Amino acid sequence: MEETIRAVSALSHEVSGTVTLGTGATACIHLLPPLLQQLRSDYPLLSVGVTTGNTRDIVRAVEENRLDMGLVTLPVAGRALNVMPVIQEEFVFIASQQADFAGLTPERAFHRAGNGAWQY
Repeated sequence: MEETIRAVSALSHEVSGTVTLGTGATACIHLLPPLLQQLRSDYPLLSVGVTTGNTRDIVRAVEENRLDMGLVTLPVAGRALNVMPVIQEEFVFIASQQADFAGLTPERAFHRAGNGAWQY
């Protein structure tokens, strides 16, 4: 996101207009507020619109020019997209303390048995 801010800055000393961004709810709540605050401070004439959604819908909206850019999770597949990883997010598996997941590995967590039970 910071690279995007720098790229916009390089284009013009007085940035104005509207930019629309799509992202997931978690990024919207935890990542965007300080970035949007910095953008507003650096470019007071720039209006930023934020839309939340899932990756697939945001990709489609960017492809259809309904959004200017998206901050989404990988993998992303789409035609005519410029994809640039910006952060590496760590995801964790959580369960109640009563759940017995001894031997569960990240690889096994994504494979489900035919009856819907976890394989581990």
